[in-house]
Amino acid sequence: MSEKIKKLNVSKPLVLDCKKTVKDFPLAYETYGSLNKNKDNAILIFHALTGDQFVSGTNPITKKNGWWVTAVGPGKAIDTNKYFVICANVIGGCMGSWGPKEIDKNTNEAYGLNFPVITIKDMVKSQETLLDHLGIDKLLCAAGGSMGGMQLLQFCATFPNKTFSAVPIACSTNHSAQNIALNELARQAIMADPVWDNGKYLKKNIQPKNGLAVARMVGHISYLSEKGMQEKFGRKLQEKADYEFSFDADFQVESYLRHQGFAFVERFDANSILYITRAMDYFDLSRQFKGGLVEAFKNQKTKFLIISFSSDWLYTTKENKDIVIALNASGADVSYSEIVTDKGHDSFLLNVPDFLETLGNFLNKSYDRYAKVFLNLDEHRFNIKQEVVAKSGVWITKKRYGQWIIRDAGVVVNKLDIKGLDIIRSNFPEAFRDYMKEFLMDILKNEPKDAIDKRYMDFKSNLTSLPVTTIAQPTSVKNISKYTDKEASRFNRAMKGTPVHVKSALNYNDFLMSINLSVSNNENTGCYNILKKLR
Repeated sequence: MSEKIKKLNVSKPLVLDCKKTVKDFPLAYETYGSLNKNKDNAILIFHALTGDQFVSGTNPITKKNGWWVTAVGPGKAIDTNKYFVICANVIGGCMGSWGPKEIDKNTNEAYGLNFPVITIKDMVKSQETLLDHLGIDKLLCAAGGSMGGMQLLQFCATFPNKTFSAVPIACSTNHSAQNIALNELARQAIMADPVWDNGKYLKKNIQPKNGLAVARMVGHISYLSEKGMQEKFGRKLQEKADYEFSFDADFQVESYLRHQGFAFVERFDANSILYITRAMDYFDLSRQFKGGLVEAFKNQKTKFLIISFSSDWLYTTKENKDIVIALNASGADVSYSEIVTDKGHDSFLLNVPDFLETLGNFLNKSYDRYAKVFLNLDEHRFNIKQEVVAKSGVWITKKRYGQWIIRDAGVVVNKLDIKGLDIIRSNFPEAFRDYMKEFLMDILKNEPKDAIDKRYMDFKSNLTSLPVTTIAQPTSVKNISKYTDKEASRFNRAMKGTPVHVKSALNYNDFLMSINLSVSNNENTGCYNILKKLR
């Protein structure tokens, strides 16, 4: 089986909600279609409770159609000729991802109930690593129904604006008491099977089939509507003219449920049902945020389409409308569509034309809008030539800045770029010039404060040993005569309002004359040489 399943080894440590940290675990996934050059056509699909990564085509393990073959594939609502579709098997699952049936490296046995209790958030965080692996920074869209919709809502709350658009389908932000009760009934059915053996059945290479089948039957009833079941089955008998007065399947609906239950055990793991249903029961998006759902969706720029089904009593239209209300209250861009159908919760998995058309139209419009907003792919296009990319910088005004450049005209570099700052001016003291550049670079590179402080103190302590000419500010003086009072006595020739550096020049000239040296431009009469003579 393993050679038919793509797996990513998640090496990055993942902190679970139960406070355990895990790493180096497998995440199984599948892709459909091709990722285009701009990587702007990626759609991430989150699967429901009993789903897996095989959303379309033929599942190579079960040899049956992918679970969402009605919606995903060439020419379908999620068109794999156009979009690059990604789907991962959730952690806790049983189709190659890290779960209770996988081997614990510490014991060389299946985890069983030693597997940590996981949450919807844990599932989502692990799947985000897959996007990094594929080199996808932003999704065109993410979609999911039922538990897949829960994952999608968690994904948007945990990784805001990671996807341009989102389609949560037939889901809720937390489980009702009724839904928790149904999941508990399914779990108890599994645990009541003596073969289950406290989750250790895999040691004997067996499966608690009876308990798992009943769990599936319980779930399947909740996926259908009362009207749909009545129209499909009513009280029709199963290939018999009258009651047999036994506990065999007299009614068609009984036979149907038994078939669904026992077909299910061939492809799913009983312990996975325990863990995944518990994750669904623990899911409560408003509980994660102090401000409730509004806070959970705060600052969202993702465009949402919420879809519900009129006959769905598992995740009612009211629950889906509550999501719409919360998104509206948070200022998000959201639209809502209620599909009228008698097929119940499972409508998103079936051939429901109104639903598929709604989904396809939304994706097409999202793609067009995404191209216009982010890629300038409109009739009015323009190209922007890249100049520089700076990792950090100090920008005082438009033409006065210091920045650490990492790309210059598309070429990778690593250099300091300074414009308009005093430290590069010709009249900035020589001794300070290199020091200030190094000091600025330390700040831009976010060097530790202690190291920067040490550099400053070292420079300060060595300052007195530096040549005076490197410390002095080299400044030229023009038209010195206009600042000179020729009638005044020596060292008092500066007129009122004379700049300080001009006063210094006048006093310097008077000093030269006082020691009988002529005033000239000859370097031998410079200040440094004169001072050396005096010493």
